[in-house]
Amino acid sequence: MKTRIKPRAGIYLRISDDREGRGLGVKRQRDDTEALVESEGFELVGVFEDNDTSAFSGKDRPAWADLLGRVRADEIDVIVAWATDRLTRNLRDLADLIDLLQETGATVRTVTSGDIDIATPEGEFYATVVGGIARQESRRKSIRAKRKAEELAQAGKVGGGGTRPFGFENDRVTIREPEAELVREAIERVAAGQSLTSITHDWRERGVTTPTGRTWQPSVLRRMLQSPRIAGLREHRAEVVGEAVWQAIVPRSNWETVRAILNDPSRRARRPPRSYLLTGGLAHCGLCESPLVARPIGDGRRAYVCASGKTNPRYNGCGRIKILAEDFEAFVEDSVIDALDGEALTRAIATNDSDRQVSANAIVAEITSLETQLEKLATDHYAERVIGRAEFLAARSAIEAKLITRRKELVPARRSLPAVVTSGGRVLREWWPTASLLDRRRVIELIVDRVVVNPAVRGRNRFDSNRIDVVWAV
Repeated sequence: MKTRIKPRAGIYLRISDDREGRGLGVKRQRDDTEALVESEGFELVGVFEDNDTSAFSGKDRPAWADLLGRVRADEIDVIVAWATDRLTRNLRDLADLIDLLQETGATVRTVTSGDIDIATPEGEFYATVVGGIARQESRRKSIRAKRKAEELAQAGKVGGGGTRPFGFENDRVTIREPEAELVREAIERVAAGQSLTSITHDWRERGVTTPTGRTWQPSVLRRMLQSPRIAGLREHRAEVVGEAVWQAIVPRSNWETVRAILNDPSRRARRPPRSYLLTGGLAHCGLCESPLVARPIGDGRRAYVCASGKTNPRYNGCGRIKILAEDFEAFVEDSVIDALDGEALTRAIATNDSDRQVSANAIVAEITSLETQLEKLATDHYAERVIGRAEFLAARSAIEAKLITRRKELVPARRSLPAVVTSGGRVLREWWPTASLLDRRRVIELIVDRVVVNPAVRGRNRFDSNRIDVVWAV
């Protein structure tokens, strides 16, 4: 280090865990290091502060990089810190610091750990030993934290801090009912086929914000609805490990359904909106029983046809049935509304809800069992060396494949119906013309197994309802 009347000092401050965001640890460090600078008669060049940043993790520390750059530029002669472990707990960074001190002649002064003078072999050895001890303590602390997190997870208890979850109070256990009701609403809306974008747009218009006061975004809503927390489940390392100590906001079957819907790859595909009510397996050919497909005729009018392999190799129909869509769809809609009017509507909905809930509950029970098998496989078998890694991975893969299959089965088992359907036949008739095609189709699927279109009478050009056979599911 160059001889100066007043050596130039740069103070470095760091605290690795500031959960409350108050910076109190950094303030204590600053008071002590400034007192050291003053007592030694150094010229204070600047204070470099990295708050809530770990030196052990290897993450970027902007203030630390700035400080080293100033030392390298011969603008700082002495690095002042509260303790050596405030500078680095990473051996690679320590080696870089030692090289820099040797290159520039700069030194390190600390409030609690003494001085580091790399100009002597003893100083370099001391710096290495101190850095090794600091790294060892960091690793021990990390192991203790991981073990504690695993214990809390296994017990279903709250772990960690941070921003409170939406739907819960600051203790992360007590349900905040106004927000919980919004969570239930979102779950039902996604199950009913609504998009995350439409829900977040609605929430923004209603003034609903996240726990941090920000407006909702589809990606944020997706994470919240997929979180096991809202179903009263404890998650650890991205896996459900059991029931939590807090109450569920929504039933697990509803949550599993929505998670399956949101994880469905086809949901993310950009497809044009459906413009035909009865395609996708509802309308069938009366001659060969193949599903009818959408096929506009020459003047642009919508039509359903039985497509043969002559026009497209994907199809294997007879190619002999065609019907215009407008009158055909109107007839089916009128038939469904008539069938659902009055007591028939109540019976159909009750039967549908009961059957689907029983099916969903059975699937959820199997999902829970499979998750328990995964946990047991990891803790009782692999961790205890009962099986090897290859056997563990193979068994785990088989269980996870079953989980994926069962979760997909939840989508048709728990699809929600539009709420208006339960309001009675008169309200249903008023609602129908304003309903989306998706909602109308869902109501039709409630009671219709398929609609069969038979051949037209030769020479008859107008719509003939006698061609149509509605096959009821209930």
